Amino acid sequence: MAKKLFDNKKFNVVDFGAIGDGIADDRNAFQACFDAAIVARGKVIIPVPDNYYKIGSTINVLPGASNQVHVDVEMHGWGNTGPAPIRYTGANRTKVFNIVGLKKCIWSGLAIDIDPARSEIVVFDILTTQAADSSTYVTWKNCHVNLTGNHSIGWRTGHKKNNGGGDIS
Repeated sequence: MAKKLFDNKKFNVVDFGAIGDGIADDRNAFQACFDAAIVARGKVIIPVPDNYYKIGSTINVLPGASNQVHVDVEMHGWGNTGPAPIRYTGANRTKVFNIVGLKKCIWSGLAIDIDPARSEIVVFDILTTQAADSSTYVTWKNCHVNLTGNHSIGWRTGHKKNNGGGDIS
């Protein structure tokens, strides 16, 4: 079987400046890493930090010219002890991951806490649009969301924006 060109494209959030000390906002490093991995159709690697990655605003996982996003995500080494390696501290009534047109990928091992003072947070908001008409063949493996905020949602799928299709599988 021929190996795909993008199979070896791995992008580590630390290489893009993520610190994981629980103080610095690592959102821009995560965004830059996701952007690079999306272009290469690669994999985002998130090593477990010494403390946690603080995310202060939405990370956008958006399609490029193909209108679909093919990006795998893998977090290594998290157990069920202590705080999750990613903590969202951004505004109320927003998203941690704004995802459009996700296709044929695996997201594994992600563990996310929502700051207890936050409310109405959607952690993984998976949308479709007219151009990116579906999000299909996506696997979520060993992912965990700690919904400590009021009226928060872990995964929201199947809704559409700007007359897109609602094909989620």
